[in-house]
Amino acid sequence: MDNEKIIELAKKILDLDKKRDEIYEELMIRAGDKGFEILRKLQNSFPG
Repeated sequence: MDNEKIIELAKKILDLDKKRDEIYEELMIRAGDKGFEILRKLQNSFPG
């Protein structure tokens, strides 16, 4: 794999991580104390 592709993939991961943080923050604002519980229940219900 060439360096340009590696850098592109790393940037995509960083962008996804930032977006994940933004979505998580919104979940916590909207769901309050239940946000983390809701997230864990959904994560545990998905296979694999």
